[in-house]
Amino acid sequence: MSGALLKLPKEQRARLARELGRGEIVLWAAAPDWRSAIPAVLLKLVFALVVMGFVLTWEGLAFGFFWDAWFGANRSRTPPVFAAIFALFGLPFLLIGLAGLGAPVRTLREARSTLYAVTTRRVLTLVGPTDGRTRSIPPSGIRRIERRSAPIVGDMITLVHGVETDPEGDKVESTWLYGIADAAAAEAAIRMLIAADPAPSSPDASGAARPA
Repeated sequence: MSGALLKLPKEQRARLARELGRGEIVLWAAAPDWRSAIPAVLLKLVFALVVMGFVLTWEGLAFGFFWDAWFGANRSRTPPVFAAIFALFGLPFLLIGLAGLGAPVRTLREARSTLYAVTTRRVLTLVGPTDGRTRSIPPSGIRRIERRSAPIVGDMITLVHGVETDPEGDKVESTWLYGIADAAAAEAAIRMLIAADPAPSSPDASGAARPA
């Protein structure tokens, strides 16, 4: 068992081991600091509260019209059918708002169970608990590596990758490894992976890391 695996908690070590293929060796592995997800959690929480505030205001007014039209004096002279439709219209948005309130909790839960690894075959990101998402990035697809530090989020590595092209240029996307304690070691492992890959790699991927 590699030293990188031995540094992980037992549960995460077992989870990563299940993802490895025959002969695949871990060069580097780490779990991010969950506190690096706090900005995303706060942003989602504020957005969810704003949406819920709007929805509750809508539903409060709609229910008032509904009650007055059906059981009151109907001072607004709203047709009862329209009042009922007006009240029902907001219910789907109420459900969306309630689901949005759960988004910060899900983000924090994922941050606490995320795991990054660099093996002799790929870069792995495991998000969520044992039944969560797993993503593999082969070395041949990595176009550029950027290492930087940011407030709260801490050290992070951005991998720009993609292999498909179209008439307008390359189709690439970015994967972020954030909140890692030793980004330099992670970058070194990724460059070692790229250097050992027999497929040709992008010149940017083997160049110097770009500072923040």
